[in-house]
Amino acid sequence: MLKKTANKYELKIGVIKPFGNLYRKRHVLILCKDIDGKIILGGKEEYPEGICRLLGGGVEENESYENAAVRELGEEIGVDLDPKKLIPMALIDVRAMDGSKIYSMATMLYFVQLNNNNIKAGDDVTDLLRYDEEQFSELIERFKNLKEDFWYKNEFSWHDYGKVYGFIHEVALKELRARNL
Repeated sequence: MLKKTANKYELKIGVIKPFGNLYRKRHVLILCKDIDGKIILGGKEEYPEGICRLLGGGVEENESYENAAVRELGEEIGVDLDPKKLIPMALIDVRAMDGSKIYSMATMLYFVQLNNNNIKAGDDVTDLLRYDEEQFSELIERFKNLKEDFWYKNEFSWHDYGKVYGFIHEVALKELRARNL
């Protein structure tokens, strides 16, 4: 029987300087698999070499997580998805502190199996990558190994970004395997 509830996870970390997504209260990410069983990830020009992430983004005010997931998949890969196909996997509560202020971001993680491979990079991703589970696990390690002194335009440390998204992607892989998806 397919589990249709989201497990809860919490991450508490210190950051040097908060990055953009930590200012969002709610965030949604979708683990998409293509018909070949590969995980679809989005790349962006500003990402460090070897870094990409699950599809998704911020949840608008008065928007449900589910509607945000459908909207984000439309924007990022051009898929018009029936929300009933979304499987909630995890709700991840991230609390980050920069020494004086606490930032709180809740990320809802969904799974969806796509029935075709007719997708293309949309408005917020420049490249689509397809990883098997081993490559996805290697991505998690790359997130964890981003250096503290590696900065994006002096705005934030990629190391802090990696702590958050390494954890979220690790949860995604754990849930994927536990649910045998």
